[in-house]
Amino acid sequence: MPICPAICCIRRMEAEEEGEGEEEEEEEEEEEEGEEEEEEEEKEEEEEEEEEEEEEEEEEEEEEEE
Repeated sequence: MPICPAICCIRRMEAEEEGEGEEEEEEEEEEEEGEEEEEEEEKEEEEEEEEEEEEEEEEEEEEEEE
């Protein structure tokens, strides 16, 4: 579940004050990058599915014309 960016910033600032910021910051960055990659992959998959559906529709239309 994604965390609000404001909460991330507050937690990061608190952690830095306690001297633990670097490790947590790296972990959060890795999580955010992972989420972004997943979102990109999902978008690509959706686009591919849409293209396939369009191709199928075109093929069906061509068959109906014959």
